[in-house]
Amino acid sequence: MIQIKGLTGSEIHRLLLQANIEDKTQEGVMVAKRKNLFNSLASEQNKNKCSNNILRFIGYALAPSRYIKNEEEFERIRSEVNQQLAFVGYELAESGKFREIAVASTISDVQIKANNLKTRSRTKERGIAKL
Repeated sequence: MIQIKGLTGSEIHRLLLQANIEDKTQEGVMVAKRKNLFNSLASEQNKNKCSNNILRFIGYALAPSRYIKNEEEFERIRSEVNQQLAFVGYELAESGKFREIAVASTISDVQIKANNLKTRSRTKERGIAKL
């Protein structure tokens, strides 16, 4: 599972609600945040058979505005998320918006897409450095 540093239990709760996903946290039961998050997202997918709200949650959690002081962390997490999303034909752009891409069917497809993303990011950094 991809680790998103800095999300507290209350932030996860708020983001789930913003994405119209029921928080499956059970009051009085101590369960790891990642387990509660998994239970909430799995329940949403099983209930609706549609990933729109899950993508919405990811978009809220990875909003570029949350990473203004840590662009490297944003790019690291975005790269990891995009590797998973590639298998279903999506990519989280630098703007925080999703876009459709060709569906990856192999690990090497995903690695090629990840390398292309890193190259685009480095090229952009060099372009800014030249200014």
